[in-house]
Amino acid sequence: MSPGARHQSQWLFGPLPDLALGCGVGYLAVFVLLVVAGPEMRAWIPLSLLPLLTVVTSTPHYGATLLRVYEQRESRRAYAVFSVGATLAILGISLAALEWHVIGSWLLTLYLTWSPWHYTGQNYGIALLFMRRRDVTITPLAKRLFYASFLLSFLLTLLVVHGDSLSGAVYAPNAPSGQTRDFSNVYHFIPLGIPLGIQKTLLTVCLGGYLVTLAASAVLLLRGGSFRALFPAAVLVLTQSLWFVAPTLTRYWGVTGGVEALGWEYASYAFFWVIFGHSLQYLWVTSYYARRSGESPRQSLYLLKCALAGAALFAIPELLLSPQTLGSLPYHDGLALLIASSVNLHHFVLDGAVWKLRDTRVARVLIRAPETAAEPRSVAPATGRSWLKPGVWVAGVAGVVIVIVGTLEIDSFHRALAYDDYPRIERAATRLRWIGRDNSEIHRELGRLALERKDLARAEHELGESLALRPHPQTQMLLGRAYGARGQHSRARDAFAAAYELDPYPTVVIQSYARALLGTGDAEHAREVLRAGLTRHPGDLALQELARKTDRRLAPK
Repeated sequence: MSPGARHQSQWLFGPLPDLALGCGVGYLAVFVLLVVAGPEMRAWIPLSLLPLLTVVTSTPHYGATLLRVYEQRESRRAYAVFSVGATLAILGISLAALEWHVIGSWLLTLYLTWSPWHYTGQNYGIALLFMRRRDVTITPLAKRLFYASFLLSFLLTLLVVHGDSLSGAVYAPNAPSGQTRDFSNVYHFIPLGIPLGIQKTLLTVCLGGYLVTLAASAVLLLRGGSFRALFPAAVLVLTQSLWFVAPTLTRYWGVTGGVEALGWEYASYAFFWVIFGHSLQYLWVTSYYARRSGESPRQSLYLLKCALAGAALFAIPELLLSPQTLGSLPYHDGLALLIASSVNLHHFVLDGAVWKLRDTRVARVLIRAPETAAEPRSVAPATGRSWLKPGVWVAGVAGVVIVIVGTLEIDSFHRALAYDDYPRIERAATRLRWIGRDNSEIHRELGRLALERKDLARAEHELGESLALRPHPQTQMLLGRAYGARGQHSRARDAFAAAYELDPYPTVVIQSYARALLGTGDAEHAREVLRAGLTRHPGDLALQELARKTDRRLAPK
C-alpha cells in the first residue's frame, strides 16, 4: 500500500468531517460555547426551538437503522428475530401502556437507563474502528481495559440516576408521600433508589476503576501505535467524559464551577446537544456504510430517505393514537414520552443487532483499505406491496410538518402566555389540534384568561375541553371558580371536590373545598377536610382560622 493510500484509509470521509462528526469535536465546540457564552447561546437558540434540529439530526438517525434492517429483503431475513419479533413485542407492550400507565413508566425507565449505554457503546465502537483502520496493535488485555473504561463511565451515570440523593428532585415517579403530586405527565421515571451510603461507595470504586483502566489501556495501546494513530480514539474518550463522566459527577457533588453545561439548571439544554452529537455521529458512519456497501450510493438521497423514514416512525403512532383519532392520551400529557420510549428501545435493539465490528461484512466495509474494497454491489429492488413505500414517505413528510408546526406553536403559546395574549394562545390551540396535538394546558390557560375577563361561558367551555383531554386539579379549581361566579354552588363544590380527590395536599385546594362545603351547608364534612389538611400543614394560619370558624358553626347553640 502506498503512503498516500494508507493515509487516506485512516479516515472515512476525511480528517475534518471524521473529527467533527465521528469523534465529537463538533460537540466539544458547542461545549466551549456553552461555557463562554451560555446565556447568549440560549437566547439565540432557545430550548423551546431545539426540537426543530431533530428533523435533520435525531430523526434521520432512527431512519438509518430502519433502512439498514428493513429496506432490503436480505437484511429483513437476516435479522428477522429483531425486525419482526422484537418489534411486535415492543408494540404490544406500548399499546398496553396506554391503558396501564405503570407499564409506560417502566418503559420510560428502561429507555432512560439504556440510553447512556447506547451512546457509550457507539463511542467505544467508533474508537475501535479508528484504531483498527490505523493498524494499531490492540492486545486482548488492552481491549478489555479500554472497554472497561467505557463501561465504568456508564456505571457512574447509572449510579447517580438511580440513587436516592437526586431521584426525589429529578426523576421520582411520584413526589414523596404527603407532598403535591406531579401532574406534568402520566409516565414517570422509576429509580432503583440506591441508598446514599452504597451509592457513594460504588461511585468512588467506579471512578477509581475508570481512571485506572483508562490509564492502563492508554499505556498498552501506545505500545501498539503512535499517539497520532490513537488521536481519534483519544478525542472520543474526551467526548465520552464530557457527555457523561464530567456532568454526572459535578452535578452529584455540586462542584460545577458555574459551568452551565455541567450544572442542573440547564442540564436539559446541554443534553439536547449531546443527542445531536450522537445522532450526527450515527449518520456519519451509517451513510459511509450505505455508500461503500452499495446499498445507497447516492448520499443525498440516502439522507433524505433516513429523514423521512425516521419521521414516519414517530408520525404514524402519533397520528393513529392521538385523541382526535383512535387514542385518548394527549401528546403532551404522555403520548410523546411513550412514543419516544418505544421508538428508542426499538432502535437500541436493532442497533445492537446490526452494527457489530465482529460481523465480517460490517468490518469489511468499515475497516478495510480502499484499494481492497469491492465495488458497490448491485441491490435488487425490494418486492412487496406497491403502496407501502409511498405510504411511508407520505407519513414521513407529515411527520416533518408535525414536528415543525408543533414546535413553533408550543413556543408561540409559551411566549404568548407571558403576556396573557388570548388570541395568540387561541391560534396555537387551533393549529395544534389540526396536527393531532391538542393540549390540555393550553385549554386550561384559555379558560383562566376567559375567567379573568368574566367570559364565564367561554371559561367553562375551555376548562371542559382541558378536562376531557386530562383531569388536572388546577383545571378543576378554575372550573369551581367559574361555577361559583355563576352562583352554581353545588357544581362549584363538586369541582373543588374533584380537585381535592386528585391532589389533597395544596392548601389552596383544601381551603377552596372546605369553603365550598360550608357554602352548601355541609360543615361536618368541611371540618373533616380541614382536620386532614392541618395534619399536613399544622402551622398554616389560614387553615387554622377556617377550622375555628367551622367549629363555631358546629358548636351547640
